[in-house]
Amino acid sequence: MIHQKYLLLLSMTGVGIAWASTLSMPYAMLAGALPPRKVGVYMGIFNFFIVTPEILASVGFGWIMSHLLGNNRLAAVVCAAECSWPSRPCWRSGSRRRETQEERFPSAPLRRHTG
Repeated sequence: MIHQKYLLLLSMTGVGIAWASTLSMPYAMLAGALPPRKVGVYMGIFNFFIVTPEILASVGFGWIMSHLLGNNRLAAVVCAAECSWPSRPCWRSGSRRRETQEERFPSAPLRRHTG
């Protein structure tokens, strides 16, 4: 156990760095698949689809927890799992053949990884 507040601050700094790198990974993956001139627009749209459900959940799920789920956290997890069922057809449609960057953006320079 940590008994000094400064050691706790150090460990939470490590957790924050790890969390930031986890959250930045989808953006890094997306940036490599976008046309260079439209990266900002598509990143904004992508961010919108991440932030909107978070805002809606923070606004409305407190009431659902207290009034419908009786503050039962396990019931909240089950509720989240049940809410994901309607999205299953979309998961299936995403498994088609992936285009290469040259096929998708013929005029864009191909980015190569070195190292």
